[in-house]
Amino acid sequence: MGPPQYDSGWVPLAPGAAVTKTHNLGGDPDHYFVDFQCKEPVTAGVNLLRYGIDKNGALTYGAGWTNLTATTIRIKRESNDTLAPEVRIRIWKY
Repeated sequence: MGPPQYDSGWVPLAPGAAVTKTHNLGGDPDHYFVDFQCKEPVTAGVNLLRYGIDKNGALTYGAGWTNLTATTIRIKRESNDTLAPEVRIRIWKY
């Protein structure tokens, strides 16, 4: 597959935070492969334990991405999450 055309590096996110990252790859996002990883350095290491959003009553956990365009992607960590204080996005365009 080769190296990604975009790598955000490890992005720290506080609980409840969201950030939009600019990748400027252009083209059609339908032709992107997106890899998303979480990292919790003390107990879980690099993980997918909280990939995606999990709602348990009023509590929300996890981290994920949304709003992928030809130039940006939005990353969010839920308010009660404990396993995704850092996240990483890598994108390949095919």
